[in-house]
Amino acid sequence: MFQKATKKKQKARVALIGPAGSGKTYSALRIATGLAQGQPIFMIDTESGRGLMYAEKFAYQYGELSAPFTSERYLQAIEDAKAAGAKVIIVDSMSHEHEGPGGMLEQHDANLDRMAGNDFKKRERVTFTAWIQPKKSHNAFVNRLLQMGADTHFIFCFRAKDKLLIKKGQEPVSMGWTPICSSRFEFEMTSLLVLPEGSKGAPDLEATASGLREPLEFSARNCVCCGLEMIAAASSLPPHWQVRVGVHVGPVVAGVVGRR
Repeated sequence: MFQKATKKKQKARVALIGPAGSGKTYSALRIATGLAQGQPIFMIDTESGRGLMYAEKFAYQYGELSAPFTSERYLQAIEDAKAAGAKVIIVDSMSHEHEGPGGMLEQHDANLDRMAGNDFKKRERVTFTAWIQPKKSHNAFVNRLLQMGADTHFIFCFRAKDKLLIKKGQEPVSMGWTPICSSRFEFEMTSLLVLPEGSKGAPDLEATASGLREPLEFSARNCVCCGLEMIAAASSLPPHWQVRVGVHVGPVVAGVVGRR
C-alpha cells in the first residue's frame, strides 16, 4: 500500500479572479499557450461570445455554453472538450455556475419556493435543506474535475466582487476582491491570481489575495528551489526564451506597482 514518496509533475488548476476589464480572458489565453506547448487549447465561453475577441492572436478551439448554468452542464462541456483532445481547458466564466441563470443560487431559491412558498418563517427553517441538492451536484462536479486533472491543465476565470468588512458605527472597509464561486472550488485550485480593476492582467501580489494564507517555515530555501526549477523548465523551451531569476528575502510588496 505504501511506498517511498517521490515528486511527480502536476497539472495546473489556475484561478484568474477579477472584475470586468481586469484582463482575465487575455491572461487565460496567454497562460494556456505557455502550458499547452503547441497542444490543443479549448475554451468554454459563458460570456456571450467574448471568448472570440482574441481569436486572431491565439490558436484555440471555441465552444459556447448557455443557460441554464448547472454543474452538470459545465461538466458535460468540459468532458466534451477533453474527449476532443484538449490538453488545456479554459472556462470563462466559472462564476455563472454559482450565480448565473440556473446556477446554485437560483436552484436554492427554487427549492425554497417549492418547500415553503411565501411562508418566510418556514423558508428560514428549511434554508439549509434547500442547499442539499445544489451542493451535492456541485461537489460531484468538483470531484470529477480533480479526477480529470491527471493529464489536463485547467484555467478558470472568475468574476469578482469587493469584499467589505462592516463594523457597527464605522464606514465599510474594503478587504480586496473575492471570487464569485463556492469556497470549495476556490480551495481546490493550485494557483489563485487576483487581477484588480484596470490591472490589464497584472496580478495583485498581496499574500492572501494570491492564496498564500500561511507563512512558510523555509521560505528562502523554497524561493531558491523554485528559481532553480524555473530555470530547468525553461531549458526545454525554444532557444529564444531567456530567463533570469532573482531571489529577494524580505517583506512582500503588495499591490500593483506603477500606474502606466
